[in-house]
Amino acid sequence: HQLRVTLISGEPGIGKTTLVAQAARAAHEMGTGVVYGGCEEGLAVPYQPWISALTQLVEHADEHALREFVDGRGAATARLIPELARRLSIAVPDAGNDADAERFAIFEGVAHLLASLSAEAPVMLVLDDLHWVDAASLQLLRHLVTAAVPMAVHVVGTYRESDLSRDHPLVGLLAHLRREPAVDRLDLVGLDDVEIIELLGAAAGHALADDGIALGHALRRETAGNPFFLVEVIRHLAETGAFAQDEDGRWGLSAELDAVGLPSSVREVVANRVARLGEDTERALSLAAVI
Repeated sequence: HQLRVTLISGEPGIGKTTLVAQAARAAHEMGTGVVYGGCEEGLAVPYQPWISALTQLVEHADEHALREFVDGRGAATARLIPELARRLSIAVPDAGNDADAERFAIFEGVAHLLASLSAEAPVMLVLDDLHWVDAASLQLLRHLVTAAVPMAVHVVGTYRESDLSRDHPLVGLLAHLRREPAVDRLDLVGLDDVEIIELLGAAAGHALADDGIALGHALRRETAGNPFFLVEVIRHLAETGAFAQDEDGRWGLSAELDAVGLPSSVREVVANRVARLGEDTERALSLAAVI
């Protein structure tokens, strides 16, 4: 067994979370244990996503396997995952004075914990929103990729490449992992015109007429195929009465698309993304919009 890592990037609303949820559901149905660790904006707690995911693993792990792990080499791991000490009713050992040695002990402990717990059933470990991750969590991921510890573990990470500055720690890790055969990267893009027309046809329940096909092309231009934007705009069109059925029960537009406007949900997402670009860029975009 070998650790696999899949890193999925894409803009907000492109479908990263949905894709991972579907993959996790399918993996769970095949007997894989699925655990989740998310990163939160402005809360770069060291090892935050790992602690969350590994705590879930430990909560449901076989107690005998946990005890064997701790007796072997896992005492230091209890300092990272207090649930491990609680499950086994043991005291958390004190950390040493050597920070580098302590970090290495934790990294090795996590590697062997994953190896031990994935021996019974494979594990899918999801690390969500890595654009908000702390540097220590990335160091642990890098250690697992390069460590020669067999394990039946698939780490799936998601991130927004648009939210990464040039000095973000994830940028350096991505460059390093390009050379690793166990790492795959998947960059999600928007739906194309044909896919959007298929989506509209599925929602309408019939093949689209010419005006429906034209709507699909217009939506592609307006949303760049972003699934979240698409669904919200289509829902907005329905709520504002822009769709109407003819005598044959076929759906079509009853108003010009340009006259409908964007739903508040889409405006909020776009406004939040623009706000992150800084005041100078926001001012330039405002002037360009007026022009």
